[in-house]
Amino acid sequence: LTQAPYWGTSVNLSNALSMATDIQFQTENQPHSSIDLWIDEIEFYGCSMNCPPSQGTPNITPTGPTNTWTHTPTRTPTIGISPGTPTPGISERFDFDWTKPIIAYPNPYFFKTPVAIDFYLTKPAEIIYFRLYTVAGRLIREVPYSKSSPYIINGLLQGKNTLQIAQSHLEDLAMGIYYYVLVAEDNTKKQVKSMVEKLVVIKQ
Repeated sequence: LTQAPYWGTSVNLSNALSMATDIQFQTENQPHSSIDLWIDEIEFYGCSMNCPPSQGTPNITPTGPTNTWTHTPTRTPTIGISPGTPTPGISERFDFDWTKPIIAYPNPYFFKTPVAIDFYLTKPAEIIYFRLYTVAGRLIREVPYSKSSPYIINGLLQGKNTLQIAQSHLEDLAMGIYYYVLVAEDNTKKQVKSMVEKLVVIKQ
């Protein structure tokens, strides 16, 4: 939150934060259409009396530059709530079920077995894309899996699904930390992205 030199009128940081109601992200000097910018889990702390109401999180789809505001459920422990309790509105749209975690195993990965990823959908999908990134954010792998693929368990239906990443797609990776994202596509070509998750690669 450091103000760039010579950009606008200098304002004391504490005063600026006390009056902040919005955050905007943009490239500097020129647009960069090739950059896919993801912002996850922004929270403000210390807001006491007059906090602005939540407006949701912009859902940026890969089909164009238009941002559509949708409400994003917050991942919070459901202490005292039975597992069968329905979440209001969660089946009304095509998306990942953000109330349930995406889990890859084994993680760390030792090149001995395929990597399995458990994820949950609010509605059925036709295709799931596995995208793998370096820690610098460079896309190094994108693998599509159709609902009929033998690597898909449950056929990309509503609810829990499991994706198995073949060893051939991971065997040339160097040791280190990588990030992956799942992109689901339905029968109308609408795409939704999962949270960014971490995969640790270790060679024995």
